[in-house]
Parts: sequence; structure tokens; C-alpha cells
Amino acid sequence: MSINCKYCGSENTKTYLKVKDHFLTNEEFEIIECKNCKLLFTHPEPSPSEIGKYYKSEDYLSHNENKNGLIPLIYNIIKKRNIKYKLETATKRAKGIRLLDYGCGVGDFLLHAQKSGLEVCGCDINEDARRIASNKLNTTILTPEEVSTLPHSSFDIITMWHSLEHVSNTRDLIETLHDLLSPEGQLIIAVPNFKSYDAEYYKDKWAAYDVPRHLYHFYKESLETTLKDKFNLKSIMPLKWDAFYISMMSEKYIQNNPIRVAVDLGGTYVRAQRFNGGLPEKAPIRICCPSQGGEEEVVDAIIGLIASCITPKTEGIGIAVPSIVDTHEGIVYDVCNIPSWKEVHLKEIIERRFGIETRVDNDVNCFALGEKYYGEGREFHNFVGINLARGLGAGIIINDGIYRGANDTAGEL
Repeated sequence: MSINCKYCGSENTKTYLKVKDHFLTNEEFEIIECKNCKLLFTHPEPSPSEIGKYYKSEDYLSHNENKNGLIPLIYNIIKKRNIKYKLETATKRAKGIRLLDYGCGVGDFLLHAQKSGLEVCGCDINEDARRIASNKLNTTILTPEEVSTLPHSSFDIITMWHSLEHVSNTRDLIETLHDLLSPEGQLIIAVPNFKSYDAEYYKDKWAAYDVPRHLYHFYKESLETTLKDKFNLKSIMPLKWDAFYISMMSEKYIQNNPIRVAVDLGGTYVRAQRFNGGLPEKAPIRICCPSQGGEEEVVDAIIGLIASCITPKTEGIGIAVPSIVDTHEGIVYDVCNIPSWKEVHLKEIIERRFGIETRVDNDVNCFALGEKYYGEGREFHNFVGINLARGLGAGIIINDGIYRGANDTAGEL
């Protein structure tokens, strides 16, 4: 069942990624992609009465300046440098000095702008942030509802530093901001780019997805779609310090992931690699497979590779083999490329050697599951992955899971 796009209403949507709230609750949310308007949006979206609880944390740095520790220290150093750069960016082509910072947080950017001679106004949805910012600036910070009642053309500059992605009714907000700007005014928006290198690298651990606080997720084309009825996109500039901080937070998230070792047994090579969650933690190791040797010689090669990859934190070992497998018992039958392997109790052997839970499966099933969770199959609930090598095999995904058949032989041809 498709989910209608929150922005354009299209039914042409698909699941882009499943992401946990790594920051606070560990709840899982879906990020949905609209093929029509190119926007990504978080599903389900918390109701207005629920969303506040996802910001209630001592570690929410946007609203907590006095936190001790390395990350808050780095955050505040970066913030000071960023504030100076952001003000230079906002005022470079400005035709006036009246500034609205929409989503001003605790008011640091506004304070710097005020000290630089601008007439400032701030707006934030969070009551605690408004109180802190009001005390800093000695002025009242408005709610979004109060800002929407201000006269047209009240501002020459409106900034949104990582706040647009938090707004549910984006279309109405863009119209409001257009009305609040003077005819020659400019709108400066900073949003995370889900097509950036760090987003591609960290995948579901990318801190800038920040579900469910981030309700929308943008890149250049989807941002243009959002703005096109009221604004023209003039230029794009990077915020390198923001990307650095997001990467630092993403690294923190992957440190909490289980460490696992993956082994791929082939007739020519045996490969092994260590993974932190879904991310490779080290380069793969490859050795020639002693396929013409005895059963023990091949098993010893696998054990040697695993031993070079495991750490004290390793929680699981997965082995993909080109044969029929009893996945419950981890027994491998008749590997065509390794004549000596007729009935090898591989799961039992590896668990006895390392004391780590081990799973053994057909290599094409592993390929299909990899595509389902991390590759091109993420958007599909049902598909077939076909591998053509020395034989022809298929991994069958039905209702988001692998279909094995009565004897674990489905897809084997």
C-alpha cells in the first residue's frame, strides 16, 4: 500500500530507507520518497501533541549550551566559526538590515547579528529555546504563529539554518516567508543534503536524517521544487563545518552497532570482511580457495580468515556458500566447486572454534538479502535476484523476506 506524498499528494511513492531515532528513542521510522516531487519525508509523522517529546533530552545540543564533554565542546567551537560565516553569507547581497531568523534556537546567530548592527527578530517553536534566546537578546522571541501575523515586507533577510526540515506544513511556511520579505529581500536556507557523500557513506546511520525531528529531507532538485512557486534558487554554498559535525555524530552512532564478520566462500577465492552495523569497518581479505583439497583444508582457510577479522566485540559471523544449505543446522551440502564438501556441519564447526553465533546460507540468498537491506532492492517488497556464474541461482524476496521453499532450495536451478 503506497503512502501519499505529504507535499504534493502523489501516490507514486516508495520506501527509500528505514532509519532509527539513534539520538533519543531508538524507534524506527520509514523515509518515503516521492517520485513526483522528489521530496523525501518521514513516516509516520508524529502528531503536534507528540513531537515535543522527541526534543526532550539533556543531550539536545541546540538547546543545551552548558553540557560537558568532548562532543559539546567541539560543537560549540564549530558553532562560533559557523555563526561568523553564516552572517557573512546572509548579508553579502542584502539590501537592508532587518533580519528574521526562523528557527533561531537559543539565539547565538541572532546575538552575533545584533552586535553587528542588524535589526533582529527571532522565531522558534520550542519554549525553552525562546526563553534562553530572549534573555540573551533582551527581546521577545516569537512563536511561528506570531510571526505569521506580522505585516508584509517586514524583513530584508530571512534565514533558516537547519529548520526547514523540521516544519510539517512546508508549503504554507514558504508562502508566509515570501509575504514577510521585502521585494528585494532574500531567503537563506540551510538543509542537510541526502545525496551528499557522507549520507551515502553512513546510510541509515547518517545523523542528519534525525528522524522523527526531521520531517522532510532535501537535495538540490527537491529544494527547488519546494521553493519554485515563490522563490528562485540563486546559488548553493556548502556549510563544511556542519558536514563535519554531522559526520562526527554519525561515527558516534555506528560505534554502538554490533560488530559482525561476513565470509564469502567461492570456488576460486574465500573472502572475509568485518562490518560495523551495515558499514564495512576494514578492507576485505581474500585468499585463494584450496578447492581441490580436503574438507579440513577448506575449513581451516575459512577459520584463518575469520580469526583475522574478529574482535572482542564481534557478535556474529555470517557465511555465504554456493550450495544448498540447511539454514537451521548450518549444514552445507554438495558444493559443486569443492568436491570434498558433501555434508559439512559448518555452523557447528565455527561456533565451537570461536564461541560466536554463526549463520550459514546460500550465497545468492545472501546477495538478495543484501540488496533488500542495503542496495537496489530497498524500495521493493517482492523481487528476484539472479546470479549467473558456474551455475544459475536466484534469491527470491517475498513480502520483504527471503523465500526458501520446503527444503531451503527455492531459486536453485
